Amino acid sequence: IRGDPPPGSDQWVQTDGGFATARDLVAYIRRKHANAFSIAVACHPGGLPGGGDSVQNFKSKIDAGADYGVCQLGFDTSAYSDFVKGCKGAGITAPIIPGVLVPPPSPAQVSSVCKHCGVPPPPPPPR
Repeated sequence: IRGDPPPGSDQWVQTDGGFATARDLVAYIRRKHANAFSIAVACHPGGLPGGGDSVQNFKSKIDAGADYGVCQLGFDTSAYSDFVKGCKGAGITAPIIPGVLVPPPSPAQVSSVCKHCGVPPPPPPPR
């Protein structure tokens, strides 16, 4: 399935015979193993890395059999709230867990993780 490109590359390439999407993997697991597993999938309140509708993308994974979503790391509570509202409007009732970074790392680590995940860093703390 898709994920981060290999080191030294900026493009993801599907493995021959592999799953093209998380939705395909979820459907396969449900088909082969019914409810033997609880399945969590990624969801993206700040938008999908490659563009597209993040609510519909998440809905397709839930419709394929996922049990709940874990959000990409983010610091914008309004993006999370808007995403949850959009999901409810789309008929999604599965739990949506916000992505958090615990324990809080150094500012340099936060910056690095945010860059890697494609999310804006949090504002500096008030003085």
